[in-house]
Amino acid sequence: MNDLLLDELHDKARYYREHAQWLHAAQAYYRILAAHPDRLETYFDLATMYTNMGHARASEQVLIQALKKHEDNTDILFALGVTTFKNKEYDRAMTYFDRLLPKGYPKVHYYVGSILTHRNDLQGATRHFELAIESDAHYQLAYHALCDVYLRKGANGSLVDS
Repeated sequence: MNDLLLDELHDKARYYREHAQWLHAAQAYYRILAAHPDRLETYFDLATMYTNMGHARASEQVLIQALKKHEDNTDILFALGVTTFKNKEYDRAMTYFDRLLPKGYPKVHYYVGSILTHRNDLQGATRHFELAIESDAHYQLAYHALCDVYLRKGANGSLVDS
């Protein structure tokens, strides 16, 4: 498939997606991927479509296929982490975020802190929210989450007065 046909098919897929013609959009995306399995943008478009349809598992599967083609791609790993986190599959989300932790991305620390909060590991959550803030002093979600953790610690009597 030449670049002109590929761009045309991609435009059609987006049109179908924007007009909620999911089957046609999926078919177009899969045709693109069959011809060009290295097109990362197509994987993300297809995964986004599945997510918007409420099919988180299908979205995850598309992203896993992308990861097989683009090993250790941080955008794919992050998308997989967020997708599984939003689906409340915290253990699976941690497997993706763990691979990104050495990079020091504030959003990764935020999500790890959120997972640890769900696990009631408030010390670990505090550490990750603080790391997120250290990396990006303007990251408001991390500040809010850290405040929530401090409130929970206080309610449990584990906040130390100074």
